[in-house]
Amino acid sequence: AKHFALKNVCFRQDEQHQGKTQSATILFVMQGTLKISENSTALLLKQGESAFICADTEYRIEGVEEGYCVLAKLP
Repeated sequence: AKHFALKNVCFRQDEQHQGKTQSATILFVMQGTLKISENSTALLLKQGESAFICADTEYRIEGVEEGYCVLAKLP
């Protein structure tokens, strides 16, 4: 069986994290609220919501309300 690679990203209000996906990735918001931006697209996600990020995509996560998210990379 192929496995997912999981990565936790903690964020505070107004804190930013930049990243780039190698493979398709799903972001799950576990706690708090964040804004994820990719090029000209931005999504506001709160606890329990998720987003799909395509492979080879540069993205930015900005904390709106302190919390953390999990990035699940497809194998």
